[in-house]
Amino acid sequence: ELAQYEHEKALLEKAQKASEVWQPIRRCEIVLNRIAEDSFADIFLEPVDLEDFPDYEEIVEDPMDLSTIRKKLQEKAWAKRYQAPENFARDMRKVFNNCKIYNQHGSAIWHVADYLSKQFERLYHAWVLEFRTRYLRWADPRARPWENTCRKCDGKYDHPSDKTVLCDHCDAHYGISCLSPPLTDVPP
Repeated sequence: ELAQYEHEKALLEKAQKASEVWQPIRRCEIVLNRIAEDSFADIFLEPVDLEDFPDYEEIVEDPMDLSTIRKKLQEKAWAKRYQAPENFARDMRKVFNNCKIYNQHGSAIWHVADYLSKQFERLYHAWVLEFRTRYLRWADPRARPWENTCRKCDGKYDHPSDKTVLCDHCDAHYGISCLSPPLTDVPP
């Protein structure tokens, strides 16, 4: 039991490091990319235009947008970049919270911010935080649920898209023949 405990402790310590196992900042960048690709995200890609919204800085104390977050993720200078995924999450939340503060509750843009905020939280937890304690190397396809490969086949077999379903939690792909019990068709 002691040997097993020591082995698991060593694996956990290795998984906590921002190394080839967990790579939290790399995971954060993939979450950002997925959010930025959403057709509703266009209004959050760049800073708010102060000519169009002159009172914005009076209402919102600390403006944030997706391009600023991307710059921080790609920054080479250690002092300017994100030190932990929690800092990335704080800025992502700020983007959507600022929108909800500035815009009237229930307005179309408020609902867009709410929708993207929920998408972010779901993907951040599934793609970043849940891998903090998993012992999967980056090379293992199961460590990258955003890729279009079957999680059950460890990425070795690509199923046709019409024979694949997505996980509601993490958007991971599963071939319908790999499920237990296997499906014959994708549910409507």
